[in-house]
Amino acid sequence: MADSEYAGPVTFAVGDGVTAKAVQIDDSHIGISVLPGGATTRFEIDSEGDGGTDPHFETADYNFDGHRDLAFVTQYGMVNESYRIFVYDVAARRFVELPIPAGKNQPTGNCGGLTGISVKAAERTLYSACRSGPIWYTDAYRFDTAGKLYLYQSSADITDEVLQTHLDGEVDTGGGPVSQLLTYSSAGKIISRQLQAYGGGKANLHVDVARLPLHDAPTETQAHRYLVKGDIARADEISGDARWIKIQYRNPRKGAIDGWVKVSDLGGAADGGQ
Repeated sequence: MADSEYAGPVTFAVGDGVTAKAVQIDDSHIGISVLPGGATTRFEIDSEGDGGTDPHFETADYNFDGHRDLAFVTQYGMVNESYRIFVYDVAARRFVELPIPAGKNQPTGNCGGLTGISVKAAERTLYSACRSGPIWYTDAYRFDTAGKLYLYQSSADITDEVLQTHLDGEVDTGGGPVSQLLTYSSAGKIISRQLQAYGGGKANLHVDVARLPLHDAPTETQAHRYLVKGDIARADEISGDARWIKIQYRNPRKGAIDGWVKVSDLGGAADGGQ
């Protein structure tokens, strides 16, 4: 890589009277200096090993501690951007790399790392976006009470093609499939499986059988309520075994009615389904 293709140097205010300067030293290293009087820390990078182009620096408070941090960004795959984030360690007066969650019990999300980062300070959340084929994916990261980054939310496909024909979004967002929005604890355990339209938003379930039993819980107990053909209910959650859908139907007289429907009771593929 020629010098002209290196990331341009950047100087920025960190906070508490501290300033930092970042430079790309060569193809494989960047340096971050803390001013005044701080040392320069070198970090190894790989700006072209994965075909990365357009290297540059960005600054933001990535860990929401009130101090401005640094990201080294490269583009790959035409539309995706890879982020290496370096956060300011107040006690040590230097920058350290923000580690990506890893370990046997830690999920990795759809993007496999930090890409296309947007910072939502009000939510204390980092959103990581990437494109694979025609589909855009978004992973959400948060920090636990010890300041460790963990995957908070990611999406998962619904592989049951027949089920997909009974689902769509409350708002047309371009015809992409309904998916699961998985929410994780900081320990990596799935704590909810919401259904979402492509691009976000609520999902609908269309009733295409004469009578669809509506259960109080995702169990085989006898149902005393039913939806009928033509009803449209909001599809809220899917069970871990993908056999049950939690719905909410708004009855004109009784208001919101919640319950669970069995996927196998939905019937075959709906006419005109996705």
